[in-house]
Amino acid sequence: MTGKNLPAIIKNNVTPETRMMTDEFKDYPGLKEDFFDHQTVNHSRGHYVRGDVTTNTIESSCILSKRGLTGTYHHVSKAYLHRFLPELDFRYNARKEGDSTRPLLAVRATEGKRLQYQSAS
Repeated sequence: MTGKNLPAIIKNNVTPETRMMTDEFKDYPGLKEDFFDHQTVNHSRGHYVRGDVTTNTIESSCILSKRGLTGTYHHVSKAYLHRFLPELDFRYNARKEGDSTRPLLAVRATEGKRLQYQSAS
């Protein structure tokens, strides 16, 4: 991923209705036209929060995902990354739940779903 292809990656993976919150990285300006709402904070001026606009949440989520991938699983191939990221996302979103509640949430989330190692031909 580079600054040149970053806007295309974001546009292909994020719905236009999303409220985007970023810092003022130079390759983000084109996002204002493509998304419902694009707000920024200026880290270079020491601004990290402006009202309810902040990048702290995504930064926390990213670092916890990175720790999970390198610390817990040690290596995840590109072929299976799409299976591990939802688990890490769940862990982040359920981080405030108690240890006894989190497994119940995980089991409830499987209702009506079937996980297959290979797709049926």
